[in-house]
Amino acid sequence: MENNSTIAHNFIYGISSKGSNFYSSDYNYISELHSYSSLMAIKFKSENLIIISSHIAGYSNTSCKHHNHLQRAINNENIIYVNDISCHDNSSNNNPYAYLNNDTLNDKIYEYIEVSKKQKKARKRDYSSILNKLINELKLIVKYGTIDKRKTNYKTYLSIINNIDLDTLLNDAIEEEKKQLKRDTLKRYKSNLKQLETFTGVSLKSYSKSELNNFNFLKIDGDYLLTSGHVKVLIKDACILYKMLISGRDIVGKKIAYYTIIKHDKKSVKIGCHNILLKELERVLKGCKDV
Repeated sequence: MENNSTIAHNFIYGISSKGSNFYSSDYNYISELHSYSSLMAIKFKSENLIIISSHIAGYSNTSCKHHNHLQRAINNENIIYVNDISCHDNSSNNNPYAYLNNDTLNDKIYEYIEVSKKQKKARKRDYSSILNKLINELKLIVKYGTIDKRKTNYKTYLSIINNIDLDTLLNDAIEEEKKQLKRDTLKRYKSNLKQLETFTGVSLKSYSKSELNNFNFLKIDGDYLLTSGHVKVLIKDACILYKMLISGRDIVGKKIAYYTIIKHDKKSVKIGCHNILLKELERVLKGCKDV
């Protein structure tokens, strides 16, 4: 059984070796390094490239020590740190492009921008060496990864390596975040519209994107009122609270089944962790008014 320092060095030189909870495995095209059962690093021999999973060092004190042994053993500059190297295309794991894509590029760009912000504000500390390492990682991701150059984050990458000033870079990143938020909101709305119309059995096209994305919806099932958040209460109990609510009474602190009314206003009511629109309550419980 080898010591941890030897195992880390054997990984770099493509030699299989094993300790009690730290081991390296050598294959034809790659070497792998594991801390316990987690893949910590992978080396691609022909490219002399190492990809390291950065989050594993935080698993435990022992994994942190394993990570430190690896850092001391590394003898080249072709290193890329990623969030997780266990999530990849297993069908082609002998190639770096199975691990590196636009998501990897996006994560590294975000990291670069955050360090650049610190550099801009810093009075004493110099972050230049960290920024240079991140630029080198960005170049390696683009060189060895499967990158769709039509995407915005590739254009951001070009801005970084072409030394576009930070203010412009940050403004572009903010604008892109806004655009991505709009795209994500629309995608979520379309998905929610389909699911919630199936759940309620009625058309919900009159509801806004914000309403469909942020509120629970209702339907009646026998003697029960069901929510899209998988909660059910008796209709008779819901009617009692609903009539109190529309009469203008303060129902904060009241209970329905196991759930407490947290707050309410002219638009919605929060019951437990459920946010429900008043117009949704009106749609489903309007018959309560006559009871």
